[in-house]
Amino acid sequence: MAGLHNTLIGVVLLPLLFSAPLLAQESQSDADKLKQKIASRGRTLLKHVEPLYSEQLQQNGVKGSVTMSFNINIDGTVSDIKILNSTPSGTFDSAAIDALAQWQYAPLPHKLQGILTRFDFGEPDNH
Repeated sequence: MAGLHNTLIGVVLLPLLFSAPLLAQESQSDADKLKQKIASRGRTLLKHVEPLYSEQLQQNGVKGSVTMSFNINIDGTVSDIKILNSTPSGTFDSAAIDALAQWQYAPLPHKLQGILTRFDFGEPDNH
């Protein structure tokens, strides 16, 4: 999980439970761990996209996170993305929403609502 700490933490939780852009870094084994965690909850993540973390923000040492809620539709698409918390406010919101909107799950028997996720940019001081 150490690699996930740098890019995203608790990527999918059950409810209540760059000049040129660069992708937040994540090793293949971390992505596999994430997919296994999601699969253990009865879902299969088919497409996982990391948010863009601008090189300029990285070079300036700007770190933060975006916590969002979203729904998974029966066709596996993500919808109703809402920002719940963002630090620094508004800095990474667009990149986080753009990435999450591209996620694709295997079809589900029913819609899931209020799924929580968080993307971390850099290494937040609070973790």
